[in-house]
Amino acid sequence: MTQFDQEPARTSIRIMERRTRSQWPSENAKAAEEVYKNIQAFKGLPASSITEVMTQFTQDLGVTCAYCHVGSEMDKDDKVTKQTARRMIEMTNGINSREFGGRPE
Repeated sequence: MTQFDQEPARTSIRIMERRTRSQWPSENAKAAEEVYKNIQAFKGLPASSITEVMTQFTQDLGVTCAYCHVGSEMDKDDKVTKQTARRMIEMTNGINSREFGGRPE
């Protein structure tokens, strides 16, 4: 079983290692939009943070990646849940900007 809709099960296991930003390889110092396709709400965020942010979303919501993403094609915008999540991120960023001087609260 995998997180993606139609993707076959794998026999290998991938271990996610938590690191601070400074511990990631230098190629990950690029902005998310330079590394990933169709980045909109997370423009300017380090590419190395995207997996951590997405993992936190799945844990907080109790869902898999397929809840918002179309199989392994993460750049597609076909699901309403992804469009809604993007609007909610933009709303939160706006509130933080207006009310908290840009600090993430």
